[in-house]
Amino acid sequence: MNLDMHLSQGMALWITVTAATAPTVGYAQREVPARVQVQMRNVDFHVDSTIVLRIRHLRGELRRAAPDHPAYLDDELSFTMGIDSARIGITPAGLSDLLNHYTFAYPGSPLRKLEITIEEGHLKQHG
Repeated sequence: MNLDMHLSQGMALWITVTAATAPTVGYAQREVPARVQVQMRNVDFHVDSTIVLRIRHLRGELRRAAPDHPAYLDDELSFTMGIDSARIGITPAGLSDLLNHYTFAYPGSPLRKLEITIEEGHLKQHG
């Protein structure tokens, strides 16, 4: 085998591999939704007028609620937040409101009128 023949076989192999792995043009490709990474430090996140999450630090991603609309922080219905790690504080009154107005605010909920307090360094739930 001479050098020209060796180069030709190598070139043919390269063309075959390249053609096999190249993306095809003209076919619709499924669009992968863009992920929006989010990091927060020292943020007061207002769930509503009585509930404030005091975010010391948070790392995660915003996920669109609807595929045709972007996540927008001023519209709480436009996104969900996937949290990878966080340190978040909330007052006992804020936690009570969060549980009563969101977590257990569905018809037939077994828990109602919850009140969260801190007694001797422990969370206490009444209701």
